[in-house]
Amino acid sequence: MFRGSRPIVVPFAEGGGTDGYARIIQEPLSEELGVEVTINNIPGETPVTGLNELITNPNDDHQLGMAGHLGLVGSALIYADWEPSDLSMLGSVGSLAISCYGNAEYDWGGLNGMIEKFNDGEFSQVASIGFGTPFHLGALVARERADWEWEQWVPYEGAAPSVQAVAQDEVPFGIIASVVLRPHYQSDTEIDIIGTLRSDGDPTMPEVETWSDAGLPSVDEVSNILMSVFGPEQMSDDARSRMDEALQNIMDTDAIEGTREETGLLIDSYATADELQGTISKLETEIPEIVDLDPYRNQ
Repeated sequence: MFRGSRPIVVPFAEGGGTDGYARIIQEPLSEELGVEVTINNIPGETPVTGLNELITNPNDDHQLGMAGHLGLVGSALIYADWEPSDLSMLGSVGSLAISCYGNAEYDWGGLNGMIEKFNDGEFSQVASIGFGTPFHLGALVARERADWEWEQWVPYEGAAPSVQAVAQDEVPFGIIASVVLRPHYQSDTEIDIIGTLRSDGDPTMPEVETWSDAGLPSVDEVSNILMSVFGPEQMSDDARSRMDEALQNIMDTDAIEGTREETGLLIDSYATADELQGTISKLETEIPEIVDLDPYRNQ
């Protein structure tokens, strides 16, 4: 069915989290499909720069893309002239929880104490990465539902710089993927992990308070990132079905199991092609009804 190479467009620079997941599946997917899978990094000011590669080449249906599903939806809703559901979802290969953290010099008092500090005017800024990212969407929805009065989103060029800014008290508080915070879990560092947005918690950091533990209104639809693989809109049904099957099959390989054990990352088929397509379509409709994204279009 597949001939030649299958490039995966990663809309971020080499070395980041999305790039890492793409390289984890690269060799097993090559073996499963019987063709070479390559990585094509196309970084830009937003993920839309790279993802346009899949949208604007209508005769090129062999390219794949990879991004977190929340970031795909958020960045497309803010910056793109196409809909996230225009892409053909093929499945997810990883799961990343979203967590809140702060400089350890402050007594945060859990998630409720954190919200009180913002609402009392002690803090107003949130450190993270850009607008329309999973963390931005999560914080916007949490602000609406939990009456959390944060005011200013402070974007850094990468997760590591944002965590460093919080550690140095440049911005006292941040929100980012839990995997980035794991070195600080149950450790005496400059960072306190305050809680996770997921109501069922983060299995890699089970002792961290959850949004549900704190009795806060659920934000589950924006609390967890599915590392997603997708193709262009014109991808054939046969090709889509084969990719869906392939992404599920590689999860049982020795290579993937070895990476799971070595890294502790949550690598698995967390959503099939149809499940992911439904999730993307639902978010595309519901997010603009929950939060106003217009102020961020010119950021």
